[in-house]
Amino acid sequence: MQSTSQIHPDPEISVPKDLLRLKLVKGANLSPDGTTLVGSLSWIDTIEDRSALFLLELSTGNQIQLTDGRYCDTNPVWSPSGEWIAYCSMENGNRQLFVMRPNGTDRRALTDLPCGVFGEPTWSPDSTHIAFVSSGLSVPRDPVTPFRVQRSVYRFTGIGDVEDGLRDVYIVSLGGAPLTRLTDLKGICSNPVWSLDGQRILFTSICTDDDPDSYWPTLRVVSLSDNQIATVITKWGRISTYTWLKDNRHILIVGASAKGYAAKSDLWRYDLEGEQTPDCRTVGLLTGVGCRLQPDMPIGDLLSGFIGVDRDDEKAYVNVETAGRLHVYEIALSGSPDWRPILEGDQSTILMDISADRKSLLCGISNLSNPLDLYILPVDGAKIDRLTTFNAALEVKFAAHPVTHFRVKTPADVDVDAWFMKPVSGEAPYPTILVLHGGPYGSFGHIFSYTFQLLADAGYGVLFTNHRGSAGYGDEFSKSIIGHWGEVGYADQMAVVDAAVQHGLADPAQLGVSGFSYGGFATCWIVGHTDRFKAAIAENASTNWVSWRGVADTGIDGTAIEFGVHQTQSSELYSADSPLTHAYHCTTPTLLIVSERDLRCPPVESEQFYAALRSVGCAAEMLRLPGVDHMGSFEGAPLIRAAKYQGLLEWFGRYLPINQI
Repeated sequence: MQSTSQIHPDPEISVPKDLLRLKLVKGANLSPDGTTLVGSLSWIDTIEDRSALFLLELSTGNQIQLTDGRYCDTNPVWSPSGEWIAYCSMENGNRQLFVMRPNGTDRRALTDLPCGVFGEPTWSPDSTHIAFVSSGLSVPRDPVTPFRVQRSVYRFTGIGDVEDGLRDVYIVSLGGAPLTRLTDLKGICSNPVWSLDGQRILFTSICTDDDPDSYWPTLRVVSLSDNQIATVITKWGRISTYTWLKDNRHILIVGASAKGYAAKSDLWRYDLEGEQTPDCRTVGLLTGVGCRLQPDMPIGDLLSGFIGVDRDDEKAYVNVETAGRLHVYEIALSGSPDWRPILEGDQSTILMDISADRKSLLCGISNLSNPLDLYILPVDGAKIDRLTTFNAALEVKFAAHPVTHFRVKTPADVDVDAWFMKPVSGEAPYPTILVLHGGPYGSFGHIFSYTFQLLADAGYGVLFTNHRGSAGYGDEFSKSIIGHWGEVGYADQMAVVDAAVQHGLADPAQLGVSGFSYGGFATCWIVGHTDRFKAAIAENASTNWVSWRGVADTGIDGTAIEFGVHQTQSSELYSADSPLTHAYHCTTPTLLIVSERDLRCPPVESEQFYAALRSVGCAAEMLRLPGVDHMGSFEGAPLIRAAKYQGLLEWFGRYLPINQI
């Protein structure tokens, strides 16, 4: 059936019922005395996001709501003295910094900035000041005023035009003194962390001056005695998180020491005053440190990482991802590299805080049937204590979709993980949708995905996999897809589909495919190479390496890093690995979901593919999501997220209908 080409609004968008019932922990922090935690809990109220702060007494489980959620209160952080809680709120129209007493009294705003504040506030050790990040603009730029571009990297996803999104580190006094601006780097600063003596602040920056390499952060430190800024690490690789050791000389960093999207992260110990070569504490740890698992729920900030350190600076506690699971490991900080798992299992255990006595870790645990609940994990590996049951009824419902795990031997003689979530109704083999993760250096596994539950509720089997390129299997596995996203991913993905058919799970005559970001790329590649799928949905896809180099926010050398060769030296390679080159063979009805402010995989990438499909008479439509960036359908407003879910159900319902099988 050929769809119409008219532009028209979608039918009335309704938020799925289960989405309205979900409650999501957005952050939590332990009190200095270890008796209480403060957290942020979000939910959807009809069509609006709400987020409120709550206190939870660890010994009794008693929970007290501190705010009513009208102003999206987030990022609560206890002062070291235990007398105050700092947090961010939209109460004054945009996101500002607030404080209040733990009993909810003496609430007041500490900032009133035209562009608001970003990220999480961080307290000085003496509880007198708070560091945060805000825009250097005193007044937002008039969007209709012409402006000149002079940077190599001038746009960044989640920020927009860099000149409008310049961010610097500030500190504010709890007593209400004027703000102090610590940086003026003409770039985007983030994640300030105080030294334990209160004399220095670590932070990262990107897009400073005319840096063509701005995708890779620079770690810097600013001295509060003279406002001098020193560079710690630059031109390195990813830097996910960092913390100070108690000697105020050494720091710990989670990051990758080489540029490249595939490289695994490690834990590094760095001497700010001695040898300028970081000491890798996880040499030989195959899968690396950190998390690249991709949930379908707005908890992205929690996955950036946390490092806990014991009282003697001898051990660190970090997340380690392995084969679709997120574990907690203890890492030795001196001597020969050594580590041990504290908590493993078919789940994702997200580290969030460590107690003041360094004996317990605050964690959030998610799995395929539970978004996230809070737990206390003793560092000695004793019995873990569950603190919350925010989604108890939904957890029972979601657990009714059993999941089968299997390993698949690919044509390259490499084993890959695959999972199949069964629908509640119907009989095997099921109409099945292959869902592909982003990256390609992300991963799927034992973490909650609302998309999986939605499709299984609708009667589809959901097939998902960690093909070559995925995180959690070591560098060799991840890097094997470099420069060959299309053919390498396709070989693995089709082998997984074949295995699901052979296991009697998937109906070979009733297949669909969907994916986001790289998963959108892979979906577009698939429909250009086979007609075995009845319907396809590609969200925020990159489809043309030749154009992507010039429009994406990864810098002018982003594709050269990925291919190992510049486009000017091998345009044929860039073209051959582009789904657009093969789009004219497509016969599969394809819906392209497009976030209109996406600067990672800009709309032009989907638009080119859409035009190619229409030109050969293939059924194709676009679902446009206005006002949101790359992660809009995961982190955006409820109506945006609902539109994506409605689009999935409508398109697959049209071309892969359950009721006609």
